[in-house]
Amino acid sequence: MRATLRFQLPDDVEGFKLACNAAAMHSVLWDMDQYLRGQAKHVKPEQRDDVYKIREHLHALLLNECLEL
Repeated sequence: MRATLRFQLPDDVEGFKLACNAAAMHSVLWDMDQYLRGQAKHVKPEQRDDVYKIREHLHALLLNECLEL
């Protein structure tokens, strides 16, 4: 299967930038998720629930947009 994205530049420059940076954005989100996962292991027990809530919120935001890491 093959897909082609076409942009009418310069009018669609924002969409073009988003498409070009999608892999980098995915990488940043993945890194943030892994950072939060690591933090949950190393923080004080009373802070752990807060870290889990933040991570769960990140996952909910992604799921709401039909995205997953």
